[in-house]
Formats: sequence, C-alpha cells, structure tokens
Amino acid sequence: MAGIFGAITPLVLADLMRGTGRYNIAQGVVATVQGIGASSSGLVAGLIVDNFGYTAAFGEAAVVAAIALAVLVRF
Repeated sequence: MAGIFGAITPLVLADLMRGTGRYNIAQGVVATVQGIGASSSGLVAGLIVDNFGYTAAFGEAAVVAAIALAVLVRF
C-alpha cells in the first residue's frame, strides 16, 4: 500500500499544483504531515494500550478509520 501512495502522491500533487509554482511546497507539506502521523501514531497507540488495553487501542483505530471514511465519502 505504501508503494501505491508513494507513486500516486507526486502525480496528484502535480495535477493539483499545475501552474501555481508551488509543487515543491505542497510535496513538503504532504511529507511533513505523513511523518508526523507516522511518528505520533505509534506513541498514541502505545499510550492507549498501556493505560486501557488492546481492545481500546483497536477501537481507537477503528474510530479513526471510520472518520477518514466519512470524510472521504463526504467529499
């Protein structure tokens, strides 16, 4: 899955930023957000597991996925 995102993200950004001269900025913003998400997700999941158990951690992951799906369907 990461390979698909790695290949498609620059193409989508190129399409969205066409003619604006801001392709590199957009690519940097996307990479920064991905890095923040990747580094913080392990921390948050670990804190939830330590404090509430695995069931709560899987529930949290399901809620985040449902929110992402709802945003995708909405737009």
